[in-house]
Amino acid sequence: QGISLGEETSIEKEILRIQRIVHSRGENPTAVAHLVQLSKDLDKAVGAKLFRSLADDYLQSGMYDQAGRVLQELVLQYAEQPIAQDGLLTLMQLYSSSEVIHCRQKLSKIGDVKSSAASALKFARQKLLQQPGWSENAAINFQCSVSARLSGVSGQGWLTSLKHNTRSQPWNHRAKAEDWLEEQSANNSPKQLITCGTTSIRPHLDGVLDELMWQSTGNAVIAPTENNQSIGYVKIQLLRDDDFLYMAIRCRKSSDHQYLIDNTPRSHDADLSKHDHVHIQLDVDRDYFSAFQLSVDQRGQTADRCWLDRSWNPQWYVASRHEKSHWTIEAAIAWEELTAQAPQAGEAWALSLQRLLPSTEPQSWAGGTETIKDHFGLVIFE
Repeated sequence: QGISLGEETSIEKEILRIQRIVHSRGENPTAVAHLVQLSKDLDKAVGAKLFRSLADDYLQSGMYDQAGRVLQELVLQYAEQPIAQDGLLTLMQLYSSSEVIHCRQKLSKIGDVKSSAASALKFARQKLLQQPGWSENAAINFQCSVSARLSGVSGQGWLTSLKHNTRSQPWNHRAKAEDWLEEQSANNSPKQLITCGTTSIRPHLDGVLDELMWQSTGNAVIAPTENNQSIGYVKIQLLRDDDFLYMAIRCRKSSDHQYLIDNTPRSHDADLSKHDHVHIQLDVDRDYFSAFQLSVDQRGQTADRCWLDRSWNPQWYVASRHEKSHWTIEAAIAWEELTAQAPQAGEAWALSLQRLLPSTEPQSWAGGTETIKDHFGLVIFE
């Protein structure tokens, strides 16, 4: 991707040369050591941006080991640069991500979440001791709580300051949600909720939501905003059995969009940008960053990725149907594509739901407020 430094200069040429050399070495671990050597004479701010850019390239290519090595060197070599805090945060998210680790385990490339999250937390503790000012970073504190929880110890201590600091949004809001889940409180949740019920009968995937199971389960409704009255309502429902997560989506058609019938066979990662579509993020570990992203449009075409990695292509089943005023989707995805085992009753994932149309402001299920910008709610598994 390169780093934009304005007009082409000798520094910019050197940056591009370094990038080409490092990328040419692929996933070879020595590439990072070579990167450190090649960049030693660069201005510190420029060097830090170079490391961050290369780490992003690796993340988007699914080269997670290289991304981790580059991020670790960013934190070690450029601790005085503001971007290093973001590097630590991304490194923890990478090593603690249930979604990324599950995908990599299927390829036999990594250990379990518990040990990886424990390593991430240990590294973070060391850096926070060396850089005391970083302890004020709300996002890092929240991620430390996630890593602690996933490593098998309580993460509540990391949330204490966040729960009492209403200025640290959306982390204050998310910390209160974690507190609510921990206490299993009967009080209202700080976040929007949708339940995922169980079914003993699998739905027939035809886009016709006439089975009894869809009539008796909860739903999440995305209502039109003041500026989007022409779009109409969206209703999304979730059900599960031991093998699959089932999704039903019903969208009122927009008067400003032309709905053409397209029977083109499904392909991986279709371009949905010109079509009415719904974007779903399933955040298994509630870190509010890495998530499985599933998108489907009015035609039944899909796009998906695991966090930043577009090479993730899960097998999921989709049926679409058009009516005069609505379009519907009925879909199923196997749990093995998302997690090692189906969620237990009472388990909670973070969930983001958005509906997007060309040249129109997105609609969100849990869009937050003017002071709390948070597009994630919670799904509770029954």
